Amino acid sequence: MSNNNSNINTFQPGNSPSKDYLTRDLSAQLRIFQLNVEGISSDKSRYLERLLKEHKIDVVLLQETHVSNELQMTRRATISGYTLISALYHRSYGSATYVRNDKPRWNFRKADWHTFAKSIDANIRWIKPTSNNYDRFVGFVKGTAKRCIP
Repeated sequence: MSNNNSNINTFQPGNSPSKDYLTRDLSAQLRIFQLNVEGISSDKSRYLERLLKEHKIDVVLLQETHVSNELQMTRRATISGYTLISALYHRSYGSATYVRNDKPRWNFRKADWHTFAKSIDANIRWIKPTSNNYDRFVGFVKGTAKRCIP
């Protein structure tokens, strides 16, 4: 895909719902990665380590981890270079949020993650996932991050 606008990133994952959408390079940014893992495993965690490092991801949001407790999460979902800051344990559902360990520009440990998640959950559904709404989506996530992450 060609585009004469130099701040458009045409990276498009092969089998992804967003494969037909363009992303805009906004220079200094918070990179957020969201994935339905359909059950986390140590093999998936090792793959994620490589993928997250390659794309310099700052925040990782995993859904459908299918992990019932903290011990299972430690055994199956440790991602080197990232700290698990929040997890919901459930054998059929579950979620996990990680932050990259070496990001000094955001103080993730002092973030109000409850307010951040509540705001994202309450408002994200109103933004249709199209390329026309990309700036609106980025502005929403950045504004929420500025309010909740010192």
